[in-house]
Amino acid sequence: FNGPYLTRCMMASTISSDESELDLTSIRKARCKVGRLSISTSELDSYSSVDRQRLGLRAKKYLVPRLLSQRKVLMGLLHPLVAAALNDIHYLLKAHMSSKERFLKLDRAILRMLIKVGVVAQEYEASVMEMTAVCRIEELTKQFLLLFIAFSRCEKPLDIDALIGVLQQLQNALLFLAQRVFSEKSMKRIHFIFTELSSRDLWNSVYSPEVTAEQRQLLLNLTASFDRVLSSNLL
Repeated sequence: FNGPYLTRCMMASTISSDESELDLTSIRKARCKVGRLSISTSELDSYSSVDRQRLGLRAKKYLVPRLLSQRKVLMGLLHPLVAAALNDIHYLLKAHMSSKERFLKLDRAILRMLIKVGVVAQEYEASVMEMTAVCRIEELTKQFLLLFIAFSRCEKPLDIDALIGVLQQLQNALLFLAQRVFSEKSMKRIHFIFTELSSRDLWNSVYSPEVTAEQRQLLLNLTASFDRVLSSNLL
């Protein structure tokens, strides 16, 4: 994301509705990078009614996760570096969550939420407020990745509160978006995701000096994947 556009996105909530409308075209043209999804939006081009366009957006957010319920199919829609990072998240969580059932539920929930946010990010007819929310989600995701990398490489003293704090801000940003364009079920999914990810026990386990060699390698793998995502300017 270039700096000026991100700044414009972050300022959108503070300007008047008239000013927001003036900037709406430029905001729609600059798609956020969240998820790097390859989902086509061309089927909406033939609609002239805003209501129909937004109906199409709602339909896609509802149908796409169901059509792409298979993990391999979903991964194929993502930028390779993002897919690799999600794969590493999968194995790290699996290694540190004692409940297989909760791990599988969390893994599916993360993938479904990612693709829904990606649909909104690529939607030309998303409103200024919706695109502002997506930009905020992107910014907070980048903050989390930077903290994760710094703690994993011991570049900063471990601060679980800082990690959880960013996750809670990310949850609030997602809930703001969900209230506007997602379903009640999606909001419950967001609460579940961040209840699990905000667990102190989880992060104490991930960063424990007593982890096994395999767990340590999984942490290094995810750290390297996050670094590649940031180095490639995907956030």
